[in-house]
Amino acid sequence: MSYDLYLVHVPPDISAEAVGEIALAVAEGELPSEPLDSISADTRDRVVAALRASNPNLHPFVFDFADIAKLQEISESEARLRFQHVELNGPDDGNGIQITVYGTWASVTVPYWHQGPRAEIVWDEIWGYLRILSSVGGFQAYDPQLDRPLDLAIDRSEVILGYEQTVEATLRMVQSRSSQDARRPWWKFW
Repeated sequence: MSYDLYLVHVPPDISAEAVGEIALAVAEGELPSEPLDSISADTRDRVVAALRASNPNLHPFVFDFADIAKLQEISESEARLRFQHVELNGPDDGNGIQITVYGTWASVTVPYWHQGPRAEIVWDEIWGYLRILSSVGGFQAYDPQLDRPLDLAIDRSEVILGYEQTVEATLRMVQSRSSQDARRPWWKFW
């Protein structure tokens, strides 16, 4: 489970509802089947360079197009068309943030691992990435958990609150499940 944010290019005068529709549509859409146009590819590359400059620990995932082609029973050239995005990940022992940058949209995800002061630190980092995605890529952030576009100047505390509430609810469910399992005799599997 992760907290997901979607970032899209939208006209400046578009309604909040329309931003949400666009963000959710691209997030659920199919992978591209034609090469990115030069403007979209340039946007992707500029954003990735800016993100990596802000945090050198972000590394792009290297796609094995031959393996993808084999697994999906497609040609290697089709695999290259479908996987034109860049997936940035921190170190294996990091905070779990993943940034995916396509030509015309992006996403940022963070697992529900962090609590208290650690959550604040992680969200400071994410907010920096959102600012880069907005300023360098021209993207508008949309939060499906809040069901609205984000105003990076004022919405950080509300996002963190929602994130932390979900972390706490998840922990309560796990603890409840563990206590139920502890009371069940070992021979009962159901």
